[in-house]
Amino acid sequence: MPAEFRQARSPRNFWPISRKHRLTPEVLTQTDYHYERDGTPSVSVSMEGSHHDVADQAEADHEAREQLNHRGFRVMAIRHDHSVADQIAENGDVFR
Repeated sequence: MPAEFRQARSPRNFWPISRKHRLTPEVLTQTDYHYERDGTPSVSVSMEGSHHDVADQAEADHEAREQLNHRGFRVMAIRHDHSVADQIAENGDVFR
């Protein structure tokens, strides 16, 4: 996990409930971090290293995120090839 992500403040008003969490049995994927608020699944974060750049993996990631989004989950991808600080700033509604 990038040091910048570890140093970021915790998600705003969210409580981590698990790591390596499978959000729903219908979608065969798991996210690296999952947060919820008041019992409602709210935000899941995937840390995406360079292996996520491979075409087959990128396609599978996109499909899984689409399926999860259609089920009401918000999935964020923290990419290895972008500034972690910028990605956190872009999601200011989650991170404070």
